[in-house]
Amino acid sequence: MYQEVEEVKAPSNIMTELETKVPEPNRSWLKKYLTDDQIDMFFYWHPRLKRHIYLEWRYKSQDDSEGEMVYWEGRKVFGPNESTSGISKVISSGSKPYSIWGKWKETGVIVLVEDIVSAIKLSDLVGVMCLHGSSLPWPMYQRLGNNPAIKKVIIWLDADKFPQAQAISSKFHSWAKETSVIRTPEDPKDYPLDELKEILKGAI
Repeated sequence: MYQEVEEVKAPSNIMTELETKVPEPNRSWLKKYLTDDQIDMFFYWHPRLKRHIYLEWRYKSQDDSEGEMVYWEGRKVFGPNESTSGISKVISSGSKPYSIWGKWKETGVIVLVEDIVSAIKLSDLVGVMCLHGSSLPWPMYQRLGNNPAIKKVIIWLDADKFPQAQAISSKFHSWAKETSVIRTPEDPKDYPLDELKEILKGAI
């Protein structure tokens, strides 16, 4: 799948250590939000780090079938008797790619979200950009603002990041781009597709 991405530095190579099947308890955690096909398509397993791994690739053109891996992110899912002390839930390497994907050309809508699972889930409905956090660098404002195919930008961060979402929204005023901010009690990934459609009603 071709993705529009910025030029970024290649991360350290972990490809040789990855396995294709994500085991428990990580698979059960992912299945709360995604289908088996989505899990198998987007995630790998790193046995040494004991994390499921998401990879981002840069493709030079529509015809580039291989691409270059530019970013990876690994999430730890703790078992019931496993200590969380001193262990980071999420680790990553590389420069955040800020890929634009999903149905953005069909809908003219981009939804900015914090985490990759929310992005995958929403990509069946609208365009998405995963921030891998709660901030957007200035070149991305320019990129989205200057793209005539993008008619609306929706910022849907976690509930505790509502002020950041409002700040992002206000910065798009320079382009007279239509924006809106969604605030919900749960993360986007926590809602089933029918509820997501209702929340995004009018945008899809």
